[in-house]
Amino acid sequence: MSKLEKRLFDNDPYLDKITATVESCEKIKEGYSLILDRTIFYPRGGGQPCEGGTINGMNVLDAYDEGGEILHIVEQPIEAGTEVSIEINMKNRRANMCHHLAQHILSAIMTNEFDNDTVSAHMEDGYGHIELPRKMTPAELRDLEARAREVIAADHPVKTYYITPEEAQKVKYRGKITPHDMIRFVEIEGFDINACGGCHCRSTGELRHIVITGTKDVRGLFRIYFKAGADAEAELENRTLYLMSAQQSLGVEWSHELPEAAESTAKALMGAKATLEAYHNRIETLYYNYFLSISEDIGGRPFIKDFINDYYDTNTLKSVASRLVKEKKATVILCACDEQEGSLIFMRAKGPKEPDLGMYVKKLMADHGGRGGGSPVLAQGMFPTFTDAAHEAVMKAFEDIRNDAVKAAL
Repeated sequence: MSKLEKRLFDNDPYLDKITATVESCEKIKEGYSLILDRTIFYPRGGGQPCEGGTINGMNVLDAYDEGGEILHIVEQPIEAGTEVSIEINMKNRRANMCHHLAQHILSAIMTNEFDNDTVSAHMEDGYGHIELPRKMTPAELRDLEARAREVIAADHPVKTYYITPEEAQKVKYRGKITPHDMIRFVEIEGFDINACGGCHCRSTGELRHIVITGTKDVRGLFRIYFKAGADAEAELENRTLYLMSAQQSLGVEWSHELPEAAESTAKALMGAKATLEAYHNRIETLYYNYFLSISEDIGGRPFIKDFINDYYDTNTLKSVASRLVKEKKATVILCACDEQEGSLIFMRAKGPKEPDLGMYVKKLMADHGGRGGGSPVLAQGMFPTFTDAAHEAVMKAFEDIRNDAVKAAL
Protein backbone atom coordinates (compact mmCIF):
# COMPACT_ATOMS: atom_id res chain seq x y z
CA MET A 1 0.00 0.00 0.00
CA SER A 2 1.40 3.42 -0.98
CA LYS A 3 1.81 6.23 1.53
CA LEU A 4 -1.16 8.08 0.01
CA GLU A 5 -3.36 4.97 0.12
CA LYS A 6 -2.70 4.67 3.86
CA ARG A 7 -4.48 7.99 4.44
CA LEU A 8 -8.07 6.70 4.65
CA PHE A 9 -9.35 10.11 5.81
CA ASP A 10 -8.56 11.57 2.40
CA ASN A 11 -11.51 9.74 0.83
CA ASP A 12 -13.67 9.19 3.91
CA PRO A 13 -13.19 11.75 6.69
CA TYR A 14 -16.30 10.34 8.45
CA LEU A 15 -14.57 7.00 9.15
CA ASP A 16 -14.04 6.95 12.92
CA LYS A 17 -13.08 3.34 13.76
CA ILE A 18 -10.82 0.81 11.99
CA THR A 19 -8.27 -1.89 12.68
CA ALA A 20 -4.70 -1.58 11.41
CA THR A 21 -1.31 -3.23 11.75
CA VAL A 22 1.71 -1.62 13.38
CA GLU A 23 4.54 -1.44 10.83
CA SER A 24 7.15 0.05 13.18
CA CYS A 25 7.55 1.38 16.73
CA GLU A 26 10.38 3.73 17.66
CA LYS A 27 11.32 5.29 21.01
CA ILE A 28 11.40 9.10 20.86
CA LYS A 29 11.60 11.92 23.40
CA GLU A 30 7.80 12.33 23.62
CA GLY A 31 7.09 8.59 23.97
CA TYR A 32 6.81 6.09 21.10
CA SER A 33 6.28 6.75 17.42
CA LEU A 34 4.08 4.28 15.54
CA ILE A 35 3.74 3.85 11.78
CA LEU A 36 0.59 1.96 10.77
CA ASP A 37 -0.29 0.17 7.52
CA ARG A 38 -3.34 2.48 7.32
CA THR A 39 -4.78 5.25 9.45
CA ILE A 40 -7.72 7.57 10.05
CA PHE A 41 -5.69 10.04 12.16
CA TYR A 42 -5.20 13.38 10.42
CA PRO A 43 -1.58 14.60 10.83
CA ARG A 44 -1.53 18.16 12.17
CA GLY A 45 -0.58 20.73 9.55
CA GLY A 46 -2.03 22.90 6.84
CA GLY A 47 -3.89 24.89 9.46
CA GLN A 48 -5.74 21.84 10.82
CA PRO A 49 -4.89 20.15 14.16
CA CYS A 50 -4.98 16.42 14.80
CA GLU A 51 -8.37 15.44 16.19
CA GLY A 52 -7.00 13.05 18.82
CA GLY A 53 -8.20 9.57 19.70
CA THR A 54 -6.90 6.18 20.78
CA ILE A 55 -4.88 3.19 19.55
CA ASN A 56 -5.78 0.04 21.51
CA GLY A 57 -7.37 2.32 24.11
CA MET A 58 -4.15 4.34 24.54
CA ASN A 59 -4.38 8.09 23.91
CA VAL A 60 -2.66 9.37 20.80
CA LEU A 61 -0.66 12.38 22.00
CA ASP A 62 0.08 13.72 18.53
CA ALA A 63 0.10 12.75 14.86
CA TYR A 64 2.23 14.38 12.19
CA ASP A 65 3.65 13.75 8.74
CA GLU A 66 7.33 12.97 8.31
CA GLY A 67 8.55 12.13 4.82
CA GLY A 68 5.07 11.13 3.73
CA GLU A 69 4.54 8.73 6.64
CA ILE A 70 2.13 9.60 9.44
CA LEU A 71 3.72 9.17 12.87
CA HIS A 72 1.36 8.41 15.78
CA ILE A 73 2.79 9.39 19.17
CA VAL A 74 1.75 7.25 22.15
CA GLU A 75 3.03 6.76 25.70
CA GLN A 76 3.74 3.01 25.57
CA PRO A 77 5.30 0.80 22.87
CA ILE A 78 3.32 -1.55 20.64
CA GLU A 79 5.27 -4.30 18.90
CA ALA A 80 5.55 -4.21 15.12
CA GLY A 81 3.14 -6.66 13.50
CA THR A 82 0.47 -6.15 16.17
CA GLU A 83 -3.08 -5.60 14.94
CA VAL A 84 -4.58 -2.62 16.75
CA SER A 85 -7.98 -0.96 17.03
CA ILE A 86 -8.10 2.72 16.16
CA GLU A 87 -10.71 5.28 17.10
CA ILE A 88 -10.59 9.02 16.52
CA ASN A 89 -12.38 11.78 18.45
CA MET A 90 -15.20 12.28 15.97
CA LYS A 91 -16.53 15.39 17.70
CA ASN A 92 -13.18 17.10 17.09
CA ARG A 93 -13.00 15.73 13.55
CA ARG A 94 -16.44 17.11 12.67
CA ALA A 95 -15.54 20.50 14.13
CA ASN A 96 -12.29 20.54 12.11
CA MET A 97 -14.16 19.51 8.94
CA CYS A 98 -16.73 22.27 9.42
CA HIS A 99 -14.18 24.98 10.15
CA HIS A 100 -11.89 23.94 7.32
CA LEU A 101 -14.72 23.95 4.77
CA ALA A 102 -15.98 27.25 6.20
CA GLN A 103 -12.52 28.72 5.68
CA HIS A 104 -12.62 27.70 2.00
CA ILE A 105 -16.02 29.35 1.59
CA LEU A 106 -15.01 32.58 3.32
CA SER A 107 -11.65 32.80 1.54
CA ALA A 108 -13.29 32.22 -1.86
CA ILE A 109 -15.85 34.96 -1.22
CA MET A 110 -13.22 37.40 0.00
CA THR A 111 -11.05 36.75 -3.07
CA ASN A 112 -13.80 36.78 -5.67
CA GLU A 113 -16.08 39.48 -4.28
CA PHE A 114 -13.88 41.64 -2.05
CA ASP A 115 -10.49 41.31 -3.83
CA ASN A 116 -8.89 40.30 -0.51
CA ASP A 117 -6.76 37.15 -0.84
CA THR A 118 -6.13 34.97 2.21
CA VAL A 119 -2.55 35.13 3.51
CA SER A 120 -2.92 32.34 6.09
CA ALA A 121 -5.59 30.37 7.90
CA HIS A 122 -5.67 28.21 11.00
CA MET A 123 -8.17 26.03 12.86
CA GLU A 124 -8.27 26.18 16.66
CA ASP A 125 -10.35 24.39 19.27
CA GLY A 126 -13.89 25.51 18.44
CA TYR A 127 -13.09 28.26 15.93
CA GLY A 128 -10.89 29.28 13.03
CA HIS A 129 -9.17 32.43 11.84
CA ILE A 130 -8.12 33.89 8.50
CA GLU A 131 -5.47 36.58 8.00
CA LEU A 132 -5.87 39.09 5.16
CA PRO A 133 -3.78 41.90 3.66
CA ARG A 134 -6.63 44.42 3.73
CA LYS A 135 -8.85 45.46 6.62
CA MET A 136 -12.56 44.88 6.09
CA THR A 137 -15.28 47.23 7.33
CA PRO A 138 -18.12 46.06 9.58
CA ALA A 139 -20.48 46.41 6.63
CA GLU A 140 -18.23 44.21 4.46
CA LEU A 141 -18.07 41.59 7.21
CA ARG A 142 -21.87 41.63 7.44
CA ASP A 143 -22.10 41.09 3.68
CA LEU A 144 -19.44 38.35 3.83
CA GLU A 145 -21.45 36.46 6.43
CA ALA A 146 -24.67 36.88 4.42
CA ARG A 147 -22.97 35.60 1.25
CA ALA A 148 -21.64 32.59 3.16
CA ARG A 149 -25.20 31.77 4.26
CA GLU A 150 -26.21 31.67 0.60
CA VAL A 151 -23.44 29.20 -0.19
CA ILE A 152 -24.55 26.99 2.71
CA ALA A 153 -28.19 27.16 1.61
CA ALA A 154 -27.20 26.10 -1.94
CA ASP A 155 -25.80 22.86 -0.42
CA HIS A 156 -22.98 22.53 -2.96
CA PRO A 157 -21.45 19.01 -3.05
CA VAL A 158 -17.80 18.84 -1.94
CA LYS A 159 -15.35 16.35 -3.44
CA THR A 160 -11.62 15.73 -3.12
CA TYR A 161 -9.16 14.14 -5.54
CA TYR A 162 -5.46 13.82 -6.34
CA ILE A 163 -4.00 14.80 -9.71
CA THR A 164 -0.49 15.30 -11.06
CA PRO A 165 1.16 18.77 -11.15
CA GLU A 166 0.85 18.66 -14.95
CA GLU A 167 -2.89 18.01 -14.72
CA ALA A 168 -3.22 20.72 -12.07
CA GLN A 169 -1.95 23.31 -14.53
CA LYS A 170 -5.12 22.80 -16.56
CA VAL A 171 -7.40 23.44 -13.55
CA LYS A 172 -8.72 26.90 -12.73
CA TYR A 173 -8.11 26.95 -9.01
CA ARG A 174 -7.92 29.61 -6.30
CA GLY A 175 -4.73 30.28 -4.33
CA LYS A 176 -1.31 28.69 -4.69
CA ILE A 177 -0.02 25.13 -4.97
CA THR A 178 2.81 23.76 -2.85
CA PRO A 179 4.97 21.48 -5.05
CA HIS A 180 4.22 17.75 -4.49
CA ASP A 181 4.29 14.59 -6.58
CA MET A 182 0.50 14.58 -6.40
CA ILE A 183 -1.78 17.57 -5.80
CA ARG A 184 -4.94 17.18 -3.72
CA PHE A 185 -7.82 19.44 -4.71
CA VAL A 186 -10.93 20.21 -2.68
CA GLU A 187 -13.75 21.22 -5.03
CA ILE A 188 -16.95 22.89 -3.90
CA GLU A 189 -18.91 22.12 -7.05
CA GLY A 190 -19.95 25.22 -8.94
CA PHE A 191 -18.28 27.53 -6.43
CA ASP A 192 -14.56 26.98 -5.67
CA ILE A 193 -11.52 24.77 -6.28
CA ASN A 194 -8.56 24.96 -3.92
CA ALA A 195 -5.48 22.80 -3.29
CA CYS A 196 -5.74 21.46 0.27
CA GLY A 197 -4.90 18.37 2.29
CA GLY A 198 -7.47 18.87 5.05
CA CYS A 199 -10.73 17.15 5.98
CA HIS A 200 -14.04 18.65 4.81
CA CYS A 201 -17.75 17.97 4.94
CA ARG A 202 -19.52 16.25 2.01
CA SER A 203 -21.55 19.37 1.23
CA THR A 204 -21.78 23.02 2.22
CA GLY A 205 -25.25 22.43 3.73
CA GLU A 206 -23.72 20.32 6.52
CA LEU A 207 -22.19 23.47 8.00
CA ARG A 208 -25.63 24.90 8.84
CA HIS A 209 -24.05 28.20 9.91
CA ILE A 210 -20.90 30.31 9.53
CA VAL A 211 -20.59 33.20 11.98
CA ILE A 212 -17.98 35.98 12.03
CA THR A 213 -17.11 36.31 15.73
CA GLY A 214 -14.39 38.98 15.82
CA THR A 215 -11.43 40.71 14.21
CA LYS A 216 -7.92 41.79 15.18
CA ASP A 217 -4.94 43.60 13.63
CA VAL A 218 -1.96 41.20 13.77
CA ARG A 219 1.55 41.87 12.39
CA GLY A 220 0.21 44.27 9.78
CA LEU A 221 -2.52 41.83 8.72
CA PHE A 222 -6.25 41.80 9.38
CA ARG A 223 -7.44 38.66 11.17
CA ILE A 224 -11.04 37.43 11.05
CA TYR A 225 -12.28 34.93 13.63
CA PHE A 226 -15.16 32.65 12.69
CA LYS A 227 -17.15 29.64 13.86
CA ALA A 228 -18.99 27.00 11.87
CA GLY A 229 -21.31 24.07 12.46
CA ALA A 230 -22.25 23.28 16.06
CA ASP A 231 -19.83 25.92 17.37
CA ALA A 232 -21.56 28.58 15.23
CA GLU A 233 -24.96 27.50 16.51
CA ALA A 234 -23.77 27.85 20.11
CA GLU A 235 -22.44 31.31 19.25
CA LEU A 236 -25.77 32.37 17.76
CA GLU A 237 -27.64 31.13 20.83
CA ASN A 238 -25.56 33.48 22.98
CA ARG A 239 -25.66 36.54 20.70
CA THR A 240 -28.72 38.00 22.38
CA LEU A 241 -26.94 37.64 25.73
CA TYR A 242 -23.86 39.42 24.35
CA LEU A 243 -25.98 42.14 22.73
CA MET A 244 -28.09 42.84 25.82
CA SER A 245 -25.00 42.86 28.06
CA ALA A 246 -23.30 45.41 25.79
CA GLN A 247 -26.44 47.59 25.63
CA GLN A 248 -26.84 47.63 29.41
CA SER A 249 -23.15 48.33 30.00
CA LEU A 250 -23.14 51.22 27.53
CA GLY A 251 -26.55 52.54 28.63
CA VAL A 252 -28.36 52.42 25.27
CA GLU A 253 -31.87 51.22 24.45
CA TRP A 254 -31.47 50.01 20.87
CA SER A 255 -28.86 47.84 19.18
CA HIS A 256 -28.33 50.38 16.37
CA GLU A 257 -27.09 52.84 19.01
CA LEU A 258 -24.25 50.51 20.06
CA PRO A 259 -21.59 51.62 17.52
CA GLU A 260 -21.91 55.30 18.46
CA ALA A 261 -21.96 54.49 22.19
CA ALA A 262 -18.92 52.21 21.85
CA GLU A 263 -16.98 54.86 19.91
CA SER A 264 -17.88 57.52 22.46
CA THR A 265 -16.80 55.27 25.32
CA ALA A 266 -13.53 54.42 23.57
CA LYS A 267 -12.74 58.13 23.11
CA ALA A 268 -13.53 58.80 26.77
CA LEU A 269 -11.25 55.96 27.85
CA MET A 270 -8.45 57.26 25.65
CA GLY A 271 -8.84 60.69 27.22
CA ALA A 272 -8.83 59.21 30.72
CA LYS A 273 -5.74 57.16 29.86
CA ALA A 274 -3.91 60.28 28.66
CA THR A 275 -4.89 62.15 31.84
CA LEU A 276 -3.79 59.25 34.01
CA GLU A 277 -0.48 59.01 32.20
CA ALA A 278 0.10 62.74 32.77
CA TYR A 279 -0.63 62.33 36.49
CA HIS A 280 1.64 59.29 36.63
CA ASN A 281 4.51 61.22 35.02
CA ARG A 282 3.95 64.05 37.49
CA ILE A 283 4.04 61.63 40.45
CA GLU A 284 7.27 60.07 39.14
CA THR A 285 8.85 63.52 38.88
CA LEU A 286 7.78 64.38 42.42
CA TYR A 287 9.24 61.12 43.77
CA TYR A 288 12.43 61.64 41.76
CA ASN A 289 13.01 65.12 43.16
CA TYR A 290 12.00 64.06 46.68
CA PHE A 291 14.44 61.14 46.74
CA LEU A 292 17.27 63.36 45.54
CA SER A 293 16.42 65.90 48.27
CA ILE A 294 16.85 63.27 51.02
CA SER A 295 19.89 61.59 49.46
CA GLU A 296 23.30 61.38 51.11
CA ASP A 297 26.49 61.77 49.10
CA ILE A 298 28.65 58.66 49.49
CA GLY A 299 31.73 58.52 47.30
CA GLY A 300 30.30 61.09 44.90
CA ARG A 301 27.11 59.12 44.36
CA PRO A 302 23.63 59.67 45.88
CA PHE A 303 22.64 57.15 48.53
CA ILE A 304 18.87 57.10 49.06
CA LYS A 305 17.02 55.15 51.72
CA ASP A 306 13.38 55.69 52.54
CA PHE A 307 10.53 53.96 54.31
CA ILE A 308 7.18 54.66 52.64
CA ASN A 309 4.15 53.80 54.76
CA ASP A 310 1.40 55.68 52.97
CA TYR A 311 -0.08 55.27 49.47
CA TYR A 312 2.41 53.81 47.02
CA ASP A 313 2.58 52.05 43.67
CA THR A 314 5.39 49.51 43.39
CA ASN A 315 5.76 49.91 39.61
CA THR A 316 6.12 53.69 40.00
CA LEU A 317 8.78 53.29 42.71
CA LYS A 318 10.69 50.78 40.56
CA SER A 319 10.56 53.15 37.59
CA VAL A 320 11.84 56.09 39.65
CA ALA A 321 14.58 53.98 41.24
CA SER A 322 15.72 52.75 37.81
CA ARG A 323 15.87 56.31 36.53
CA LEU A 324 17.94 57.45 39.55
CA VAL A 325 20.38 54.58 39.09
CA LYS A 326 20.72 55.25 35.38
CA GLU A 327 20.96 59.06 35.51
CA LYS A 328 22.65 59.67 38.88
CA LYS A 329 24.49 56.37 39.51
CA ALA A 330 22.55 56.27 42.76
CA THR A 331 21.99 53.54 45.30
CA VAL A 332 18.26 53.36 46.13
CA ILE A 333 17.02 51.36 49.12
CA LEU A 334 13.24 51.51 49.52
CA CYS A 335 10.70 49.75 51.69
CA ALA A 336 7.05 50.46 51.02
CA CYS A 337 4.27 49.00 53.13
CA ASP A 338 0.60 49.29 53.94
CA GLU A 339 -1.48 47.70 56.69
CA GLN A 340 -0.99 44.20 55.30
CA GLU A 341 2.16 43.71 53.24
CA GLY A 342 5.53 45.25 52.51
CA SER A 343 7.73 45.50 49.43
CA LEU A 344 11.48 45.96 49.10
CA ILE A 345 13.08 47.66 46.11
CA PHE A 346 16.90 47.73 46.26
CA MET A 347 18.90 49.05 43.28
CA ARG A 348 22.34 50.47 42.68
CA ALA A 349 24.68 51.25 39.82
CA LYS A 350 27.26 48.71 38.76
CA GLY A 351 30.73 49.25 40.10
CA PRO A 352 31.89 48.30 43.61
CA LYS A 353 31.31 44.74 44.80
CA GLU A 354 29.55 46.05 47.90
CA PRO A 355 26.88 46.32 49.02
CA ASP A 356 25.45 42.99 47.89
CA LEU A 357 21.76 43.95 47.72
CA GLY A 358 20.59 40.46 46.78
CA MET A 359 22.17 38.98 49.90
CA TYR A 360 20.31 41.40 52.16
CA VAL A 361 16.95 40.77 50.51
CA LYS A 362 17.36 37.00 50.61
CA LYS A 363 18.20 37.10 54.34
CA LEU A 364 15.25 39.36 55.13
CA MET A 365 12.89 37.10 53.22
CA ALA A 366 14.26 33.94 54.84
CA ASP A 367 14.02 35.40 58.37
CA HIS A 368 10.53 36.88 58.02
CA GLY A 369 8.58 34.60 55.68
CA GLY A 370 8.72 36.65 52.49
CA ARG A 371 9.54 35.97 48.86
CA GLY A 372 12.32 37.56 46.88
CA GLY A 373 15.99 37.82 46.02
CA GLY A 374 18.16 39.15 43.28
CA SER A 375 21.67 40.15 42.29
CA PRO A 376 24.20 42.42 44.06
CA VAL A 377 22.89 45.42 42.05
CA LEU A 378 19.15 44.67 41.83
CA ALA A 379 16.94 42.89 44.34
CA GLN A 380 13.28 42.82 45.29
CA GLY A 381 11.20 41.19 47.99
CA MET A 382 7.68 41.05 49.34
CA PHE A 383 6.44 40.40 52.88
CA PRO A 384 2.90 38.96 52.80
CA THR A 385 2.55 40.20 56.40
CA PHE A 386 4.72 43.12 57.48
CA THR A 387 5.31 42.58 61.20
CA ASP A 388 7.04 44.86 63.73
CA ALA A 389 9.97 42.43 63.70
CA ALA A 390 10.24 42.73 59.92
CA HIS A 391 10.13 46.51 60.23
CA GLU A 392 13.04 46.49 62.71
CA ALA A 393 15.03 44.08 60.50
CA VAL A 394 14.53 46.30 57.44
CA MET A 395 15.66 49.42 59.33
CA LYS A 396 18.81 47.58 60.49
CA ALA A 397 19.44 46.39 56.91
CA PHE A 398 19.20 50.02 55.75
CA GLU A 399 22.03 50.99 58.09
CA ASP A 400 24.14 47.94 57.25
CA ILE A 401 23.80 48.62 53.51
CA ARG A 402 24.79 52.25 54.08
CA ASN A 403 27.87 51.14 56.03
CA ASP A 404 28.80 48.75 53.22
CA ALA A 405 28.46 51.61 50.72
CA VAL A 406 30.71 53.84 52.82
CA LYS A 407 33.38 51.13 53.07
CA ALA A 408 33.22 50.47 49.33
CA ALA A 409 33.70 54.22 48.66
CA LEU A 410 36.88 54.50 50.78
